[in-house]
Amino acid sequence: MLLRLRDLHLPSAEELCLHESIDLMIRQNYRYMDPASSRTWSLISGEPAQQWKRPGSPAFGAAVEGVSGAGKSEAILRCLSTYPQQVIQHKSFLKMANGLQQVTWLSIDVPASGRATDLAAALMTAWKKATGSTRFDRTLAGAWRNGPQMLEEWRQVASSHFLGLLHLDEIQNFFKLSTLDRRRKRKSGDDSPELSIVEDQCIKWILTLMNTWQIPLLVSGTPDGISALTKRLSNAERIVTSESHRVSWRHQLLR
Repeated sequence: MLLRLRDLHLPSAEELCLHESIDLMIRQNYRYMDPASSRTWSLISGEPAQQWKRPGSPAFGAAVEGVSGAGKSEAILRCLSTYPQQVIQHKSFLKMANGLQQVTWLSIDVPASGRATDLAAALMTAWKKATGSTRFDRTLAGAWRNGPQMLEEWRQVASSHFLGLLHLDEIQNFFKLSTLDRRRKRKSGDDSPELSIVEDQCIKWILTLMNTWQIPLLVSGTPDGISALTKRLSNAERIVTSESHRVSWRHQLLR
C-alpha cells in the first residue's frame, strides 16, 4: 500500500492563493448575477446591457502561467474539485417549471487548432459530459458548422444555467508563430518569438463573455501564450482582475 502515498497532496502557497482567487470569482459573480433579480433575467434573454448592468459590476478574470509540466492544470483541477458538486440540481427554481441544473464550473483544453468551431465543439462536449444534457447533440452531429453561431448557442445555455466559472487551459493554442518573412522584419534586438492569433473571433468572444455576459474566466497556459493573450486584449487588466498566478517547477516539487 506504499504507493497510496502518491494520493497525498500538499498544496503550495501559490495553489492556496489560486483557490482563493477561484472561490472569490465564483461567489462574487453570483452576487451580481442574482437569480431573483429581473436584471439577471434581462441579461439571459439578451436585452441590451445598458438596461440591466449594475454600475460597478466587474468582469472577473484570472490567469495561471507556467511552463509545460509545471502542474498548472493539476493545481486548477484540484482547486475546482474541492467544491462538493460541479452540477447542482435545483428541483424548484425561480421562473423554471422543471427546476434547474446549476453548473458551478466547467474546464476544457483549448483545441490545438485554435479555431472557433473546434472551441465551441469542445465546450458543448464538456457540457454534455458534466450535465448529461443532449441539448447540443444536433449541432455536434451537423455536417456544416458555424463557429460564432455555435459559441453563441453554448453561451446562451451556459448563462441560463448560471455557469459559475469557465476554465480555458492551453491558452497558447489560440496563437501560432508568425510567418518567417514577418519575423525577419522585426527589430534585430528582439529575439523573442512573435505569436499571431489563429482566429480573431475566439479572442473577441472571450472579451464578450466576461464584459457583456458576466461569466468569470480562468485561463492557463505557457508564459508565451499568456503574454500573447494579454497583449492582444483591448484591456489586459480584465484577465487578471482576480489575480495572476505563476506555477513553477519549485511548486511542483513541493507537492
